[in-house]
Amino acid sequence: MVKTVFITIMAALLLQACSTNYVPKPRAYYRIQFPEKEYQTYDADCPYAFEYPTYAEIKPDMLGDEAFCWVNVEYKPFNASLHLSYKPIVEEGDFQHLITDAYTFVEKHNIKAERITEERVENQLFDASGLLFRIGGNTASNLQFFLTDSTQHFVRASLYFNCEPNKDSLAPVIKFIGEDIERMISTFHWTGKELEHYR
Repeated sequence: MVKTVFITIMAALLLQACSTNYVPKPRAYYRIQFPEKEYQTYDADCPYAFEYPTYAEIKPDMLGDEAFCWVNVEYKPFNASLHLSYKPIVEEGDFQHLITDAYTFVEKHNIKAERITEERVENQLFDASGLLFRIGGNTASNLQFFLTDSTQHFVRASLYFNCEPNKDSLAPVIKFIGEDIERMISTFHWTGKELEHYR
């Protein structure tokens, strides 16, 4: 009798277990803790200055003599860097050549880009204007911009992550850093410092 009851209970449990529908959990990403937005001014011996976040660190780009006043804004909490390069406009034709180069660097991401949008940016107070490029998709760089006064100065910048691109996991970080880049652009100005390096 006891044996029959035991077998009946076990059979009922097995049948119930077989009828349970298991649904796999959706793929998820780590929750990212974003720091508070606070800014400081970068004003070195270069012809430009701007505000950047306190959780980023600026280091000179060590590419050699040509890279004078080239810097990397390193976002260590996000394993990302904004590479900023400066070029003086010295000879006739320099301006158009630098604009063409800026577009060329953006177009290199066309293969994997889902979309590329251009946004005109301008700081009339400090005579700095240019374009901000937002590059959607699993591309190596999702944000790029250039600023110039069209007569003396030209700055180009590109954001890169030191990891395999994944638009879904990086989207909140790109948005967060994008706000910092917009702040950088809105506070960007030419300092009037002479560059003996180019004389």
